[in-house]
Parts: sequence; C-alpha cells; structure tokens
Amino acid sequence: MRCLPQNFPAAQKGTVLEGMALTERKPLSSTAIQSVAKGNLSELYLSLQGEGLWVGIPMVFVRTTGCHRRCKYCDTEYALVAERRARLWLRWRTGDPDLMVDNPVLFGQVVEWVRQAASGLTDWVTFTGGEPLLQADFLAALGKALKERGFRILLETEGGLPEALRKVLPVMDAIAADIKLPSTTGEPLDWQATETFFRLLAQSGKEACVKIVITPDIDEGEFQRAVMMLAQLSSQHRPTFSSIPLILQPVTPARFVTEPPSLALLLRLLASARSHLPDVRIVPQVHKFVNLA
Repeated sequence: MRCLPQNFPAAQKGTVLEGMALTERKPLSSTAIQSVAKGNLSELYLSLQGEGLWVGIPMVFVRTTGCHRRCKYCDTEYALVAERRARLWLRWRTGDPDLMVDNPVLFGQVVEWVRQAASGLTDWVTFTGGEPLLQADFLAALGKALKERGFRILLETEGGLPEALRKVLPVMDAIAADIKLPSTTGEPLDWQATETFFRLLAQSGKEACVKIVITPDIDEGEFQRAVMMLAQLSSQHRPTFSSIPLILQPVTPARFVTEPPSLALLLRLLASARSHLPDVRIVPQVHKFVNLA
C-alpha cells in the first residue's frame, strides 16, 4: 500500500462553500465548482452493482463517509462517522487498498481515481455511503466533472433529503432511493420529507427505483402506508413515476438484524404492493452471494 502525495493529481484548490444552491435546471458553473472542491470519502473501488435495477453492471463505487441515520441492519458501519483517511482500490476491491489518502479530498483527484478504477470496463459510477447527500454540493461538482468525461452516475440514498436532492439532480442519470420504515431501521421516519423527495424524483423523469428493506419484524401497516404514498404519486405523475419499480430487498443479516425474512412474508408483501403498484420486484443483495463488496 502506498500513500498519495498531497499534490497528486494536480487540481486547483478552493474554499468549501456550504449551502450552495443548485437548481434542477442550471448546473454549477466552473467558478462555483472550484468553491465546493473538497469532500470526505470512505472508500473507492470497482465492483458489480448488487442491488435494484442495475444488478450485475460493473460500477466504480465512490463511498462517502458520514451518515445521520443508524439503521439496525446497516452493513457499512465503518462509514457512519467521519473517517480521517479514505481507502482506494484502483481496480477490483480485493486485498489491501492501493492507496490510503487523507480527508478531505479534492474532487479533481476523485475524477482521476475513478478513471483509473474504471479501467475501460465501465462508464458507470455509484455515489453511495454513509449518506452521500450529506455532501450534496461536493457531489454536484464531482458529478459534473465525471459526466464531462463520459461517465454515468447512479445515486444511492435514503430517500428523505429533498433539498439536497435538488442540488444533485442535474448531474444524476439514475437514483436508487430507500424508504426506511421505522420498524425495520429502529428510527423514526419523516413521512412528509420522504413524500417531498419522491415527488421531486417523479418530476425529474430520471431513471429510478424505490427500495424497501424487508426485515422479519417489519410493521405491515407502515409498509402499506409507504405503498399508498407511492401509488398516489404514481397516479399524479404519469407516466414518469408509474414506471419506477418498487424493490423489496430481503435484509442481509447485519448489525442488530440476525435473520432474513421468511419467503411467506416476502410473498405476502409482494402481493399487497402489487395490488396498488404496477411494478414490484423482490431483489436480494446479489453481490453478497458472489462475495463482492
């Protein structure tokens, strides 16, 4: 493992400007990008997308560090809090990292690392976390730079931060957004913010999917409330939202969740959701089955 010199690759430094707004219609200017040039990463690597609609596609994963939630089933606990250093694999994530770098990092450096990790195998990048939208200004700048180099970007997010979503929507090609039910996460859910988030998503016309993690102790009343919210948005925003699938993801045991849901529970929830929504699928975390991160 080697450490990265501070000046590699060359990139102009800028002062982080908190709260910079980005509308859905107008991307950041070059001047504005320099002012949101730094962000905090947990890790970066090449792997196969293992969730949702994009299963099996090689993607470069840019994992930010820090999250405002503490879900019972979280499988990336190391990324919940700020990390002093980021781990970088400039290829498939196997063995020790190729680089360890100090946070924060310049977005110009991240672009170069993504280019190396992609290795001609993919033009897809996934922003994940932690919760990537906690660094929305940085991701908007990074996303613009990546798209200028021909990359497509998938955002994985909790689905409850609408104002942050506004900032990054112009540079996203696809969004995978969770509805984190209180009974499955062990935390409260701001239903109003969640509905606002998915309304913005519906209006954007972006390729997307909605995901609900299914645990054995899921409250089926909460599940039904989420389904009805999606059904209402679907009826109000045809055809854009009605084409967005709902993914039921059986939990992979992690943290405080030790058992997956039963097949009977999954099929019952599938049937319930299908009575209101046109496209409902059961998709587990496929990368876990092939031992990829």
